[in-house]
Amino acid sequence: MGSTFQADIPGNKNIIVKSVASVASNAADTLNVPLFRAPQPLTVQAAYWMVSASQNSGGASTDYRVPKIMNLGSDASGTVVLASLALSATKAANVAHTMTLNTTAANLELAAGDVISYLTTSAGNGAAVNAAEVHLEFRMN
Repeated sequence: MGSTFQADIPGNKNIIVKSVASVASNAADTLNVPLFRAPQPLTVQAAYWMVSASQNSGGASTDYRVPKIMNLGSDASGTVVLASLALSATKAANVAHTMTLNTTAANLELAAGDVISYLTTSAGNGAAVNAAEVHLEFRMN
């Protein structure tokens, strides 16, 4: 039995959509934005990254950004990557680009109170990242 009535509904799915700002090309620039706090135990099922303007790779396969969705835990000190997407190739505008989920199933299980954030990191010298929307699909447990 689930922790709420919705958790017991077969195929229950919820989606969080958040807008995130752009990041300059300097490799030192990072963006870490809280997305939401898990109100109860959840399981991440999918994640997508969308831009309204085409996202260039930065011109080199070694210099790009990696948007990530992170589980910071209840004290915001965690480092679990839930999903990521290497921007090493140009990404088309207005397309839901599937982020790669963590391959360890237990890492996709969120506890009530876990803080989920959006983080960009650099590979090589980094590259500029356009403002985007992050979509996170989950089910309530």
